[in-house]
Amino acid sequence: MSRKFLNLPKTKEIDGELFPYISYSQHSSFNETSDEFRYQMILQYIFGIKVPSRFQDFADYGGECGEYIETKGEKRGEMLSDADCEILNDVMKDFSDKSEYEREVWIDRGNYFILGYEDRWEPIKNSLCDVEDFKTGNIDKKGGFYASKKYGQTVLYGFAEESKGIEVNDCFVTMLDRKGNPMSETNPTKLYLTGRVEKIPTPYSKERATEVLTSMDDTARRLSLLKTTYDKLKNLTVRL
Repeated sequence: MSRKFLNLPKTKEIDGELFPYISYSQHSSFNETSDEFRYQMILQYIFGIKVPSRFQDFADYGGECGEYIETKGEKRGEMLSDADCEILNDVMKDFSDKSEYEREVWIDRGNYFILGYEDRWEPIKNSLCDVEDFKTGNIDKKGGFYASKKYGQTVLYGFAEESKGIEVNDCFVTMLDRKGNPMSETNPTKLYLTGRVEKIPTPYSKERATEVLTSMDDTARRLSLLKTTYDKLKNLTVRL
């Protein structure tokens, strides 16, 4: 008997079959307190309308930092300075050769899936692992958010590992302090890393994972309702 899936905009093909999924970033964007972020997400994700973002430079810079770490310095983006690279090299210097970067996470929720990628996964002896996520931003302003229950990405990935029979040894965010503001109308400045690095614990527990998964289930259901409504409206024929 085939399963009945939610109607979601994104699907992944596996062995010729399409499986609907959402990511943690889509979940968090949809539940943003900022109307601007949420509406941009709906326009792009549901309607397929590309919307320029005022914050694109910040996203691109964070992406370049992540790619530099993922490729162990082989890919250096145009936004990264020599000083940025030195800071990132220092962050990576003690990483195990057994580390995996962008390790895929695929969680079956029955009527949809969750797709994600762990920034860094490190195996520890006796079926243990560390789950690490990298973030760039102002530590003083954003560090508290990642330490709070409002952030659940690493816990979600910890659940995926536990589902494979791998126990989570450590689960945390490594935050790279970033300064600069290219959005300023009076004094735009280039983005750069300050060199301040902070490890922010995001402890894994089954209870916390259940909270995150339940919240994502609700997001998936609401996104499916929006997508279904949009599909009906776009196919309407108006008779004059």
